[in-house]
Amino acid sequence: MLASLCPDWRDVRWGEFLDGGYSNFNFRLRYQGRECVLRVPPPQRTIAADASVLPEALLMATVAACNAGPNLLSSPAILAYNATQGAQVSEWAPAPLLAESAPVAPERLGHMLATFHARLAPLRDLLVEHDRSDAGLARLLERAGVAPEQVQGPAAADRVPAHGDLNPWNLLYDGVAWTVLDWESVALLEPAFDMATLLEGVRGLGWPWPSDGDARALAAYAEHGGDAISPRAFAAALERFEWREWAWAVAQLRAGNRRDEIEAQRATYGRRLRARGHTLP
Repeated sequence: MLASLCPDWRDVRWGEFLDGGYSNFNFRLRYQGRECVLRVPPPQRTIAADASVLPEALLMATVAACNAGPNLLSSPAILAYNATQGAQVSEWAPAPLLAESAPVAPERLGHMLATFHARLAPLRDLLVEHDRSDAGLARLLERAGVAPEQVQGPAAADRVPAHGDLNPWNLLYDGVAWTVLDWESVALLEPAFDMATLLEGVRGLGWPWPSDGDARALAAYAEHGGDAISPRAFAAALERFEWREWAWAVAQLRAGNRRDEIEAQRATYGRRLRARGHTLP
C-alpha cells in the first residue's frame, strides 16, 4: 500500500503514530522533504462498515472547494490517494485538534460552520452525480438491522453539501484559523446535521457550555449567511445523528473493530434512542 502512495517509498522517514483515529491508523512521516500524514484503514475494516470510499475526483474537488477562500478555513492538500482502499497521504497541518484546544464560544462555531457550508455549495451537482445523499446512513441502518425508512430524513430541497462527520476530532483550531479533516462522509445533508454533530461533540469535551449555547451557535450560523435552522430542525437532526452514531458503532464492532470507545459509543447512543421510545435489535 505504501508503494502505491509513495513510489519512492525508500525516501519515507517515519515519525510518530497519531492516536485518536476511530476507524483508521494515522502516521506522521516525512516524504520528499515534506511533513505528511499517512492514513491507512485497519485490516479488519470493510467498506460496508463505513461511508463509501470517495472517488478520487470527488475528494480532490471537495478539498479544492474548502480551500477556495481566505485561509482562515482550509483543508490539507491530498498528495496521494488509493481510491480502492481509502488510504491517503496528505500535508501535515500543525494546529491542535479542536478536541484538545481551549473552549471556543458558540458564536465562533456557528460562524465557522456557515463559512464552511458556503465553501462547499458548488459541490451540489457533483454529490448528486455520485449519489452522496445521506452519508451512508441507510446502509449503516440496514447492517444494524433497522429499516432505513424508520429514520426520516429531510427533503432533497433542504439538503446542502455538508461534511457529515464534523466532530472536534476532524477539526484543527489554533485560536484563529480552522482546518477540516476527513472527508469520508461528505454528502448532501440538512445543515443542522453538521451543526448537531459539532455541538454534540463539543458538549462531550467537558467545556463549560452555556445553557443557551446551542441557540447562540444557531443564531450565529444564520447571521453569517447560513440558512436559518429552527429548534425543531436541529432536534430532528440530532436524533438522526444519534441513529448514525449507534449504527456506525454496531457496524464497526461487527467488522471486528472492538475498541472500548466504540463499544461505549454503541451503548451511549443505544440508551438515547431507547429513551426516545425506539426499539433496537
